[in-house]
Amino acid sequence: MIAYRMPPARLGEAAYQAYAAAVDNVSVSGDPLPAWGDLPTRIRAAWTIAAEQVRHHVHSEP
Repeated sequence: MIAYRMPPARLGEAAYQAYAAAVDNVSVSGDPLPAWGDLPTRIRAAWTIAAEQVRHHVHSEP
C-alpha cells in the first residue's frame, strides 16, 4: 500500500479551512475570515507549522 503524504502547505490550508468551516467563517471579532490566499504569509506559515506538529504527534504515537 502506498501512503499519500499531503504537502505541508496544503495540510496547513486544510486545517485552516476546517477551522473556518467549524466557526462558520466568522472570526472571534465577528468579521468574516479571509480566504487562505488572502491571509498574510506569517499566518499561513503558522497554520502550516501547527498542522505539521499535529501530523508529527499523531504519527509518533504508538
